[in-house]
Amino acid sequence: MPLPLSKNKLNQLGKRLAQAGHPSPDDLRTLHSVIRYYQSVLDDVKAQLDGLGFGESISRVKTQSTLIEKLQREQDMALARVQDFAGARIVIDGGRRQQDQIVAQICEHFSRSTDAKTPRVIDRRAKPSYGYRAVHVIVQPDDVPVEIQVRTPLQNSWAQTVEGLADRWGRGIRYGQAPDEPNRVVRNTGLGRSYTRREVVTQIRKLAESINMVEQRAEVAEVAKSTLDCFDRQDFDGLKRAFEAYREHLPVKLPLPPSPQLPADYTEDNLVIVYSGFRKYMKRTLHALVPDRRARGRIFRRRIPHLTIVTHEQFIKAIAYSMAVSIITIKNFDTMYSRHSASVRSSMETLERAVEQGGLE
Repeated sequence: MPLPLSKNKLNQLGKRLAQAGHPSPDDLRTLHSVIRYYQSVLDDVKAQLDGLGFGESISRVKTQSTLIEKLQREQDMALARVQDFAGARIVIDGGRRQQDQIVAQICEHFSRSTDAKTPRVIDRRAKPSYGYRAVHVIVQPDDVPVEIQVRTPLQNSWAQTVEGLADRWGRGIRYGQAPDEPNRVVRNTGLGRSYTRREVVTQIRKLAESINMVEQRAEVAEVAKSTLDCFDRQDFDGLKRAFEAYREHLPVKLPLPPSPQLPADYTEDNLVIVYSGFRKYMKRTLHALVPDRRARGRIFRRRIPHLTIVTHEQFIKAIAYSMAVSIITIKNFDTMYSRHSASVRSSMETLERAVEQGGLE
């Protein structure tokens, strides 16, 4: 089924809808035929998505009222360029790494057609919209933009909660605006006390930032696991690579361990040089971890003393200790983030349940 009118005429229709307080019956009939066309394109996109094995997607075409509202809100928006006119959503079973993998698969799939435009990726994790985070892929079958939202479970829970509140408190909260009756007291929040509507919206936006941090920590947890595995195997080169990827996400910036690799024909002089490198590394590490200067000095002198002659056994012992300090630090921070993650998930579940059950009134 062809598009009922050219893009130029489609944009002219959009301008009239954006400016008219009460659209004409002819314009509404034309818009209805355009919506039917977008629905047919979306049905094909959904069928392809479902065939990729990510689970069943959810799809929708904007209704007349929401489309006209968007055009009136964004006066410069051309109707033919509304990228979420037709949209599908996938909620993945995993975190951000899986999210990135699925986005790559979607882009690859919708790039195969010889006349297809290259899909465009909009990463709302890096540039959130008033707390909303997800990855959007814009595909254009038949030169019609279709927005595919790829969300993690936490991203989806947050978005659905805000959508549910927006239906009752005003659509503006989705765009950073205050809710209707902002000072009205909300009693059934499940958050331990009563809040005003404005305060609830503020808490939800703060929760979006907490969710972001939790997902970032979960993303690097796999790197932390590989770091621990390398340590268990005494794979020091692997440990260094894994630790380099992980340490960027630690609130305490630990220095990167020097390489423990030695030439096959190493001498005692080689060992002294590499051992000295590890002493410098441990001095910087302890400076980041131990605030007390005297305590730091005692640990440093006892565990990695200054040596002019270094045996292979002393060298390995120094490596093991310096790595152990880093590993213990990683484990401690992981424990802290795990507790924070459980708290954030619990708060999100409480809010989501309250909205679903008609609470927050």
